[in-house]
Formats: sequence, structure tokens, C-alpha cells
Amino acid sequence: MSEEIKIIELKELDNALDLLMDFNREIKIYKTEEEMKQTSEKFLKLGNPIGIVQDGKLIAYFNLYCNNYETLEAYFGNLYVLKEYRKQGLAKKLVYYSFDFAKEKGFKKVMLNVAKDNVPAIKLYEGCGFEYTGESKIMGDEDTHIMCKII
Repeated sequence: MSEEIKIIELKELDNALDLLMDFNREIKIYKTEEEMKQTSEKFLKLGNPIGIVQDGKLIAYFNLYCNNYETLEAYFGNLYVLKEYRKQGLAKKLVYYSFDFAKEKGFKKVMLNVAKDNVPAIKLYEGCGFEYTGESKIMGDEDTHIMCKII
């Protein structure tokens, strides 16, 4: 029988980098092992990486940046759920967790960018209360929607 899923702050784990690296290998978004390691280390150092773990395996993950104390805007990014765990409400759990996490730290707003053609993600974010606030090219040449949620 599988262990219950748990939402955890990855920085609290001694094996956080290993979990992130294993997760990133599975989702295959990085071109090289070195790029993957540098990005994972950056998330652990500068962000607030949050994950869902089951049986010692990271199955869903996002990074929240709670570091803009001038505007009190947190930035939500890099939400991934492993394919075999999708359609179970895990992404929604992570989004709502981000609201509570940012609010506890004194933030008033959560911002994100999402590719304009990523309809499932846009629907998820809208369903969690995010609203469209504009467009950007933050993800390279790809047009993105900027979305915001007041918390």
C-alpha cells in the first residue's frame, strides 16, 4: 500500500537536491545534466520550492519566490505534476498551498506567467482565482499571459 501524499517545503529535506534532480530527469525539460543541476540549486537557494512526495518520491513540484518585499508580490512558477499523477487535483493543492504560504510571509499578491497556448494551465489558474492582467515575453520569444491573484 502506498504512503499518503505530503506537501513539503523541499528546503527542509537533506536530500532536496537529489529529489529535484530525479524529478527533473523524469520531466525532461533540461538539455543537460549541468543545466538541470544549476537550475535546481538556484531554486533551492533563491526560491521556496514546494513539492508533493509519496513513498519518498517527488511527484509534483512548484517554486514560489517570496522575495519582493517592496511590492509584496510573490511569484509562482515551474509547476509540474508527473504524468501518472495528473488529474488527481495535485496541481490545485499546490496552487492553494502557495496562497497560504505567501500570505503567512506577509505577501498580498501572487503573480505568474503562463504560455498563451497552455490552455489546461490557464484553466487551472483561473479556477483557483487568478485573473489575466496582461501579456509578456518573459519566457523567451513565447507570448505569455500574466496572471495575478490577490490573497
